[in-house]
Amino acid sequence: MSEVARLTIFRFDPEHQVPSYRDYVVPLVENLTVIRSLFWLAEQADDPPAFRRYMCNRGQCASCVMTIDGRTRRACTTKVRAGMVLEPLHDYPVVRDLVVDFGRRVADSACGYHTIREGAFVLPSTGGGTGNLMGPWLFMKVDQTVCLTCSPKPCVRACWVNQIGNLEDRRGRRVPPWSAPIRIERGRAVLSGVCGTCTDAPCRDKCPVGAFRLTAGGVGYGINPRRCIGCGLCVAACRSENIWLNLERGHAVKCDLCAGQPACVKACPYGAISYEVITKEGLTRRSPDDGSDAAS
Repeated sequence: MSEVARLTIFRFDPEHQVPSYRDYVVPLVENLTVIRSLFWLAEQADDPPAFRRYMCNRGQCASCVMTIDGRTRRACTTKVRAGMVLEPLHDYPVVRDLVVDFGRRVADSACGYHTIREGAFVLPSTGGGTGNLMGPWLFMKVDQTVCLTCSPKPCVRACWVNQIGNLEDRRGRRVPPWSAPIRIERGRAVLSGVCGTCTDAPCRDKCPVGAFRLTAGGVGYGINPRRCIGCGLCVAACRSENIWLNLERGHAVKCDLCAGQPACVKACPYGAISYEVITKEGLTRRSPDDGSDAAS
């Protein structure tokens, strides 16, 4: 082999319960993808790592996703470079080596190996993403006393996500009409499904195709339906369960804060819904009808 690449690959044998890393060398040919290098190791190496075989090999599904250099990536579209580290998808029970059980995501835990039911091992996320750790953050609220005076609740119907008729939650259940980001509970509008603008954006970090984009002036995240492949990893990653699958279109949807002008805020005839944005400089920017900036 004239030119080679060294890959460091996570190994775990459930019979021995001792996870480890092992270095492999593969021929660095033109346009070599991670999945092709794993197939090469399966044929040539002694004790090759186990991995999930691809289904489409065209980047249209998520069957071959794994953690590559700390980020969720598709093995069939990621090109090999020297020094790569290949790990199983973080936060999912490891079946063997690079193969995980997609049906059993576990809650976030501290860094290191985390033992869960049946003695399975999980490689937790390290929190090393590039989320909005320094802001800005958006906080929305409803004045429930004022909200009770409104019976039509136009805010609920104004939400573009609520207008989608066939949504599915992380447990595979159909979402009732008009009950995704903003919904009615006991006669009041509640914002329990509005994007909470997490500081580390686990939904974005789990996306293998980079479908997430900053919206609302960098406050929130939206999903580009043209890039989304409907794998559902972001749906499972959202701690607040505020991402849904559009069953008819085959892609994920979430509150994107309407590019900074939330339709629910505009639709409220009594001004019961308001929001404020806290920036990393410590400034507060309130609802559009307020128009004021004040130091917090």
